[in-house]
Amino acid sequence: KSMNPSQCKSVRSEDDKRAFQICKAQLSEVLQQKCDYTEVTNPGDLLYCKKGGVLTCCFDNESCDFWANIQNRIYTDAKEYLTNRSGVLNELVENMGYNTCHHLDSLDASKCAADCKDLEKGKFAKKCKKGGGLFKCCIRRDKRSCHECRYCCTLGMCTKPPGGKDFTEFDGLVDLPLKSQKNKLKANDLFFSNEHIYKNDDYTV
Repeated sequence: KSMNPSQCKSVRSEDDKRAFQICKAQLSEVLQQKCDYTEVTNPGDLLYCKKGGVLTCCFDNESCDFWANIQNRIYTDAKEYLTNRSGVLNELVENMGYNTCHHLDSLDASKCAADCKDLEKGKFAKKCKKGGGLFKCCIRRDKRSCHECRYCCTLGMCTKPPGGKDFTEFDGLVDLPLKSQKNKLKANDLFFSNEHIYKNDDYTV
């Protein structure tokens, strides 16, 4: 199938697994830009191939949401959080890739700040520092469409010289299998997003 070049990225690599992670991260930004001012409702398929020393990945069969649906989810998202808080927070950890998440009764995210302190002492942070990297812990403080739906999540990462997106790895991020597969937007993709904040996910660094 012929692909739209704007829906593909190519990365030179000596490490295919790492190159695939970098390629997907770059592709996620393109996908979110395509759904600018709305939302990605279906990330579609993540396609992969390698020729010589170049790895190429593309997304296909993606879709962007409509504002009517986004407006309706303000109610449904809040209801889901209020009736199944633990399920929503567990989903953020298990499926989105955050290290920890907590419900908040106010804007005080001290619970997550304490988790970041613990993550600084963990295996990932120690391995990061030993390899010449800088360990960082980001706190996402957000709410699920209502003031009683506030929460925070932590996301540990390691940035190595010369820095930037392509040289940042995330704690707990499972290696992508080197094959075409269903595409997913994870916590690390959101972290690097430059899209609008209004009615979208947000971070407090």
